[in-house]
Amino acid sequence: MSIFEKFFKVSDENHPEDLLHKDFTINNGRWYFNRELRPNEEIDRKIRFGLNNLEMVDGCKFLAKIGHNLDDKIKTKFIGFAYGNKDNEENLKEWSKKFPYAEMIIGLDNNGAIKTDSKVNIIKEDSLDD
Repeated sequence: MSIFEKFFKVSDENHPEDLLHKDFTINNGRWYFNRELRPNEEIDRKIRFGLNNLEMVDGCKFLAKIGHNLDDKIKTKFIGFAYGNKDNEENLKEWSKKFPYAEMIIGLDNNGAIKTDSKVNIIKEDSLDD
């Protein structure tokens, strides 16, 4: 089972009061997704973003997941990932600029994970721990 298949395994036990955000209704452990991966949808890059206000992801048009931030270096309450490909890279970058922290990660494996040769480019770093 690929990491994306694990990500999109829907829990039948979700209740509206358990959700972090009204648009992110697919739960898999600590992550909440806004939708499933579409057939033939290519994912080769992602934005990692930090946020404190979940309204910032209202109407997100990208495949995305959000959860509580466990990264001590990024000083935000929540963290998320939005996925895309080279065709929508500029749109991903523009969308991510509204967050206190955002980075673009290019060169993912087939499971959406970072590879040893992946490139990480900081877009915005207002909430980094120095």
